[in-house]
Amino acid sequence: HQIVRTLAATLGLLPEDLSISGVVLSNDRPVKHGGFSDIFRADYLNKSGDSVAVALKVLRIFQDETDNARERTRSKFFKEVLVWWNLKHENIVPFLGVDSTTFPSPEIAMVTRWMHRGDVISYMEKNSPCSPYAMQLVNLNLAGLQYLHSENLVHGDLRGGNILVDDEGHACLTDFGLAAFIESDTSVKSSTRSGTTRWMAP
Repeated sequence: HQIVRTLAATLGLLPEDLSISGVVLSNDRPVKHGGFSDIFRADYLNKSGDSVAVALKVLRIFQDETDNARERTRSKFFKEVLVWWNLKHENIVPFLGVDSTTFPSPEIAMVTRWMHRGDVISYMEKNSPCSPYAMQLVNLNLAGLQYLHSENLVHGDLRGGNILVDDEGHACLTDFGLAAFIESDTSVKSSTRSGTTRWMAP
């Protein structure tokens, strides 16, 4: 996996196995804006012929960016794709593939399962679940983190907005743009400390 990640980042290419088609936008306006990407709601016709609600995370290309800046942004995007592609756990939002046909080239989109119940903060505010259920969400989130750490990964941006709730009420981690690999000496392979300040450990 490390070799694939290195080649993808260096050559600006992704494995063909990641490419999917059959994605149809529900609305041409994004439902959410991020720092370097926009999130769209869409439907995906999977290999079984079933229509699945999906989220499209689209890399935002700025016209005034230098070529080097664009390449750095794309490299980070590809890194997130390859990290997420290899994560398989019930408390990780399922990654379905990459869509390169819905938006004008060179824009590409990560395709992940759409979580109808939203993030854990809005879900808790709307449903006011009892304390035992709140603790269950915490435990499920910890299970996802434990899985990441077993894969020698740290999330890098753990916060309420990056914890989504699936149809069964399970907490699922999303957004691996700041994920970093842990070296054998337990240090994190990152030159800077990243994340959302409000949610970081002291």
